[in-house]
Amino acid sequence: MPIHALTRLARPLAVAAATAVLVPLALVASPTSPSATAAPAAGAAGLVPVDPVRDVDTRIGLGGAGLSTGETRFVALGPVPDDATAVMLNVTAVAASAAGHLAVTDCRPGSSTSAVNFVVGRAVPNQVVVGLGDRSAGEPAGVCVTASAPTELIIDRFGHVAPDGAAFAPAPARSWDTRSAGGIGADGVLVVDLADAVPGGGRVVAWSGTVTATDVRVPGYVTVWPCAIARPVVSNLNLAVGVTVANQVTVALPADDPRLCLDRVGDAELVVDTTGFWHPGGTTTITPLSPPGRAVDSRLGERLLRDEVRRLHGPADAELFVNLTATRANGAGWAALFPCGSDHPGTSTLNVVAGADVSAAATVSARDGGVCVTTSVSTDVVLDVFAVQHASDRSPPSEPGVPPSGVTVSPGIPDDPSVAVVSGCTVGPLDQLNAARAASGLLPLVRDQRTDSFACEWATAMATAGRMSHSTATQRSVVDACGITGENVAAGGASWTWMIDAWLESPAHREVALHTAFTRASVAYVSRDQHDLRRWYGVTVFGGSC
Repeated sequence: MPIHALTRLARPLAVAAATAVLVPLALVASPTSPSATAAPAAGAAGLVPVDPVRDVDTRIGLGGAGLSTGETRFVALGPVPDDATAVMLNVTAVAASAAGHLAVTDCRPGSSTSAVNFVVGRAVPNQVVVGLGDRSAGEPAGVCVTASAPTELIIDRFGHVAPDGAAFAPAPARSWDTRSAGGIGADGVLVVDLADAVPGGGRVVAWSGTVTATDVRVPGYVTVWPCAIARPVVSNLNLAVGVTVANQVTVALPADDPRLCLDRVGDAELVVDTTGFWHPGGTTTITPLSPPGRAVDSRLGERLLRDEVRRLHGPADAELFVNLTATRANGAGWAALFPCGSDHPGTSTLNVVAGADVSAAATVSARDGGVCVTTSVSTDVVLDVFAVQHASDRSPPSEPGVPPSGVTVSPGIPDDPSVAVVSGCTVGPLDQLNAARAASGLLPLVRDQRTDSFACEWATAMATAGRMSHSTATQRSVVDACGITGENVAAGGASWTWMIDAWLESPAHREVALHTAFTRASVAYVSRDQHDLRRWYGVTVFGGSC
């Protein structure tokens, strides 16, 4: 049964969060592409990170004028070594006159993939690892970009793939969350020190992770770069008021200064989740698919049901650089990629939006039973593969080994057209929470009208929507005007009696419940009955003394 913890305080507090973050991106309607191939292994090749640089900005004529509908353009990049086989780019569509998508390829025909889904009125970025176009005829290093609708184009380069480059090793962890730990300076810069974050120590040359902006109050953008250099003229995220946005980011990480700098122009909370680190001297190689290939498109078969687990790529001795897209969703929610050989770890890869195509780049291992996806809402999904990291002495895997719509591993919950009945709110006792606080030498929590009211309001909102989610800091401000608030949420079960125990047994949730800044709290429960299924939604909201 899922649970979540979230804390926001006016002063720093390190709180583990049980969730990874979300990202918007791209989609094309097309079947599996059998033309995607990979060259035989020819020795180790990996990522060579570079200081971030802007190669294309059609708004100012850098790289030509904006793209028109259906146009495919070869886009020359800055200096890239002759032995480079692929590049790591952040591609942004901005000032689009209609909704659409961008395809980014190595210029070989036959690709049916997409890299960025864009909408009118917002700048939408995505990270892409893609092979370079043919340079045998003396062409400069570059890629081909196709637009389905008119848009301006920005391309920032963060690295390339070449012999003796670094290998990626997963190391998922939450590195910073300004909602709980603060940290953004008066100049808008957040500094995250990763010196102790590398598992087992060792030398690394780059960091990869997901950076999310949430609780956006003023539009703007976010730039991520190594603190060891001056701030470059690039961006990784674009902020829109009321919209949670995220993107995969990779930056060089000098050994003598392993700090990330994030410059927030605008006003938003920032969450930094580490995906992994790039280690030199590996025995793997990164091979771009030529052209990128579509592994699965559930629109060709059966859409995913809520809570279904579906295999999208077969087992392979490799890590995959992919783009996941959710489309034609029945409502708002999330989708998550993870190795099929393990349970879903409670993270998410992207936010699903009803009526919109949303996608996100991800690096995921297929070594443990292949790549699986699960979602919190009925939706179609598309998986495009752009490159693979595999053993240097073996040819890269290129066949996904699953049918075009994937293979159901665990069944989901069918859509139910019957009307849901949401119960009244039950305000529960604080006895268990206060007993745990007393055992830690803390004062008891007390209820008041503000915490009672908001706890019931949010439990009812979750039950009405039929999904668990956190409230925003702005919504919780009615609990404490000083911003000293916290929240634990949970969903599931034929009753609510398990929730307090589950919160106290989870280190992240227990830390929230036992925090010294909190003096007030209320816990509320609301049930949702639909057809023959009852599901409970619970929330504990915490406040300080303002």
